[in-house]
Amino acid sequence: MILLKTAADIEQIRRVGQIVSAAHAVVVSHARPGVELYDLVSIVAGVIDDSGAVSAFSWTDYAGRRVEPYACFGVNSRIGTPAFGAHTLRAGEIVNFDTGCRLEGWCAEAAWSYPVGRVDDERQRLVTELQRVFETLPQIIRPGATWADVAHRIARQVDSAGLILIPEIVGHGVGRELHEDPQLSWNPQPFGGVDAIEFRPGMVIAVECGITSGCGLLRPLPAGGWETYDRAPCVHGELTLAVTDRGIDVLASPIV
Repeated sequence: MILLKTAADIEQIRRVGQIVSAAHAVVVSHARPGVELYDLVSIVAGVIDDSGAVSAFSWTDYAGRRVEPYACFGVNSRIGTPAFGAHTLRAGEIVNFDTGCRLEGWCAEAAWSYPVGRVDDERQRLVTELQRVFETLPQIIRPGATWADVAHRIARQVDSAGLILIPEIVGHGVGRELHEDPQLSWNPQPFGGVDAIEFRPGMVIAVECGITSGCGLLRPLPAGGWETYDRAPCVHGELTLAVTDRGIDVLASPIV
């Protein structure tokens, strides 16, 4: 069931979103060659802890262990990885960063892919297309439009760039829980499925997508997260937004 949020609810989510955006700002300022991923996690944890919020990420990994990370980092071909091991960033890599937190019972989340120094043409094309996708969203998310309108427009746009929209990366509602209804899948679902969802004022959603230059398939990693099946580079973007009478109101945003 899709729970519509009041104006007061949306302001509460915005407060959480400001913390998430602040975490992205510190990653942007520190993601450079020679930095350890563990150090980035510590910096993100500091932003969340100092704000009085707590991590909203919590799940059971494939070994049955409970995971509650402050952030998920993936490099190049990996997305949403909570246990990534030791890694020193190198020039030319892409850091896929995702974080979400909870404050006073409300959640928000955002993800983005940040280049480390100068990247090659393939990776730059991915980063550029990811930004183009999220610049298109305000033009097409509005009351009365459906998720099909968004999914089909974005799929055509990514395809025209010669890239693949990863179907397993899906968006979702956000509110008291980090993942609420509706689920926003990029897979075509006719006959009244997910893509028939109509946007209404008061909906708060996290629009999330992944793009790759490879085959578009993911394989799960034992400690959580995913890697592209062919190890092709990929990018990952997500923002939390509210649907309003006028269009969208961004509540948690990456730094682009």
